[in-house]
Amino acid sequence: MFVRMFAACAALFLGAASAEAGRVALVIGQNAYPGGSPEATGLPTLANPVPDAKGVVELFAGAGLEVISCDGKQPGCFDLNREGLLKALDQLKARATGADLALVYFAGHGAGTDEGNIVTPIDAKVNCETGAVTQGVLVEQLLQAVAPAKHKFLILDACRDNPIGDVCPGLKGKKLSFTRIEAGALQGLLLVTSTQFGQTALDGAGAPHSPFAKAMIASLKASPNVYFEQVMNEVARATYEDAQAHYGFLQIPGKVVGGAAPADCLAGKDCIGDARMAALAAENGQLASDAAGVRSLLDNEELTRRKPYTPEERKARVATLQATLASIGKSGDPLWQEGKRLIVSGDVAAGEAKLDEGLDADEKALADIKRLEEERSKATARKARDLAVLASGKDVLKALGYYRRATKADPSDAEVWNAYAQAARDAGRTDEAKAAFEQAALKASGEGADEIRFWAANGRGDIAFA
Repeated sequence: MFVRMFAACAALFLGAASAEAGRVALVIGQNAYPGGSPEATGLPTLANPVPDAKGVVELFAGAGLEVISCDGKQPGCFDLNREGLLKALDQLKARATGADLALVYFAGHGAGTDEGNIVTPIDAKVNCETGAVTQGVLVEQLLQAVAPAKHKFLILDACRDNPIGDVCPGLKGKKLSFTRIEAGALQGLLLVTSTQFGQTALDGAGAPHSPFAKAMIASLKASPNVYFEQVMNEVARATYEDAQAHYGFLQIPGKVVGGAAPADCLAGKDCIGDARMAALAAENGQLASDAAGVRSLLDNEELTRRKPYTPEERKARVATLQATLASIGKSGDPLWQEGKRLIVSGDVAAGEAKLDEGLDADEKALADIKRLEEERSKATARKARDLAVLASGKDVLKALGYYRRATKADPSDAEVWNAYAQAARDAGRTDEAKAAFEQAALKASGEGADEIRFWAANGRGDIAFA
């Protein structure tokens, strides 16, 4: 009897341990930001975070992840204030202890502040004089919540595109965006942002999902057994192409890895690598660099024009600038590489000055090459003419051959043409002599060599008489 009871208790214990060593996800969607009001200034309302989060909940729950519920009724957490967001993180941290995977998906506003990068509850406030956002929750707190798990995966679908100028007109043009997020000492961490640091992401209002959420849900669903990090390379490419095609917008997700990326996938077992998706990482890095350069150029141009491009103008200009930056990138000239680097970093004036310096250097090099070619041509022509003179006393046909080579080496020398014409006339080559005298006269006119023009005219007269 005691043995049976012990066995039953052991089974319960092992079952609890297995549940603890499972996979847990916290999925948050934040639409209901209040915008501006006479009493307080909240962040701009968003359209798609809640639908995006619900799509992610369905995906994760269907793959067997335990999705935390904030209302105790349905999985997922929606339109949380600061207190609710902190409670949700406490739940996640408790479940992450000993878990194989702890995953956070946050859709809403994010921002870089003096305190650090934050995700925002719906009761966050913005200072319309400084643009500072308060009542946020630090991204570090999200990192701490997943830290106890073996594999850690944060997806920050934030920095959405509603301009803060909608609620604070004096801050028109200011971006709500993250600064660089570091992994710190965390190992086995994959952190993905829906756009590059310092940039904004499309909310995709009017569509079922934002471009990033749409790409992520589709890619993970299509490749549940491929490692998360590699699938996110495909998500980045699909997001970029969707934003470009439908909105003319430059958006490519970013990625931070702590130590080795989590060796996990959506299916949670039989995870494999995909060489094609892995190879996209380098290409996406180049796309991100070029996109940053195009954004810098567009911002600079609109500032100079004192008006923004229309959507159609912007789309066309983006295509032109992308092609031009790609062309610059192919140059092996260090000055042009430095010029592109400066443009990508946002210093357009310095970048264009560096490109101009590179062009000046090339033009000088071409001028030097041309001068050396001219000197070499004249020297070669002199050698051929000297050989022609030596040959003319015994073999006039051989002399003619040398004169031809002299005029080919330096076709601008009227004196060589005249000597060639006289040799051809003496050899009885009337047509060849006539053509050479005509060239001598033409070149002499350009040089102002009247004496050669005189003898060339006489030579043509002799030919006509003959």
